Amino acid sequence: KGKDHDFEYRMIASDGRVVWLRDIVTVERSSTGETRLRGIMIDITDRREMEDALRASQERLSHAQQAGRVGTFDWDLVCDKAMWSLELTALYGEPALPTTKETWFRRVHPDDLVDATDAVQNAMDTGVLDAQYRVLWPDGTVRWLHARGQATRNAAGRPVHMLGAVVDVTDRKRLEHDLHQAQKMGALGRLAGGIAQDF
Repeated sequence: KGKDHDFEYRMIASDGRVVWLRDIVTVERSSTGETRLRGIMIDITDRREMEDALRASQERLSHAQQAGRVGTFDWDLVCDKAMWSLELTALYGEPALPTTKETWFRRVHPDDLVDATDAVQNAMDTGVLDAQYRVLWPDGTVRWLHARGQATRNAAGRPVHMLGAVVDVTDRKRLEHDLHQAQKMGALGRLAGGIAQDF
């Protein structure tokens, strides 16, 4: 078609290795209509192998996060913009991504909003986020989440960026509640037994 092109492909080297090449070609036409291709080929094998390794690592991390029900966030504190992993959006029960602190607060259970706000303020002061709070799913489901994050600071000491992870601790909270209830019932049983014996 007489168009310049830039593409990548594999070739088999003389020693049998498979190498990746980038081929950048310019099409030239002479006054007589003769077509000439001028170009260069660059060995990009190392780059492609690094890209493949990175992609495989990201897939392993994603599978591990799904299995462990762990989500991650990347929060630019200066612009107040956050990026959430797909696993984290699943922990909130909806596909919409909170992009600012205020939109995130709207997803926190009203009874935990003060504590969540205090935890974020403490993170701004100390550089460390450590908070447990409930979230309300659109269908009314309540889930407990535990968020941990670490902030980086600029030269002036101001926190500018935070990376962190969030894990669903609902099952653990239910077990703790059940254990507490069982302990209360056991204490009441011992008290009732003592009263009956005295009587």
